[in-house]
Amino acid sequence: MRIKMICLFVFLLLLNMCLSQNLEITKNFEENGRINIIINSDENYSNVKILDPFPFCLNPTQISNLGKIQTTNEGMQFIKWDVDLNPGDNYFEYTFEKVYECGSITILQPTKLYIETDILTSNSISLTQKQINSIKKNRCIANGECEYPIENYFECPEDCLSGGIDGICDELKDGICDDDCIRQNKKNLDSDCLRKSKWIYVIVGTLILTLFFIVFFIFSRKKSEYTNSLQQIS
Repeated sequence: MRIKMICLFVFLLLLNMCLSQNLEITKNFEENGRINIIINSDENYSNVKILDPFPFCLNPTQISNLGKIQTTNEGMQFIKWDVDLNPGDNYFEYTFEKVYECGSITILQPTKLYIETDILTSNSISLTQKQINSIKKNRCIANGECEYPIENYFECPEDCLSGGIDGICDELKDGICDDDCIRQNKKNLDSDCLRKSKWIYVIVGTLILTLFFIVFFIFSRKKSEYTNSLQQIS
């Protein structure tokens, strides 16, 4: 029995060594918070699961290969990919945005690769303060409310509509005169405000002209009645 256990252990060890030689996983941090995971494979693998944990202060966006963010019962978050690997380099990418201020030392935990009962891990990454500062801060928390002045149309279109009050004169041709352009005395930058101003002039001019004709009609009628009454007296 003991010999069988030893043989099984040796077999699994050799299998793991063989798999390690066929697969290599590397994790890189690039400019502006871009994460690049490269899995080099010598052959095809099906039903591969990739789990990549990330710190709470960062939020992944633009995740490639249909990766999805998931959360454990303990609140830990990670990106999960269910993929097939092809021979050569297989790339998985995403971009970090800062949700909260990170600590002076932020470590990106290793990416884990699951193939059947085997697990491979990548390198971990210790982010420097310069690298953390290069990550763009996420100013958009999509909740259906435009939280001015933190959010605006350009940085959070999910919450802030074009032409709404968000502190930015967006200058877009959207059929809406942006209130911010009016408040900042920049109506000349929003063609919709200029168009609105022209229509106001047309409407006011039409009202004045209509009022003039009404007054003229009433005066003419009164004058005619007065003339007729004089003729009857004479």
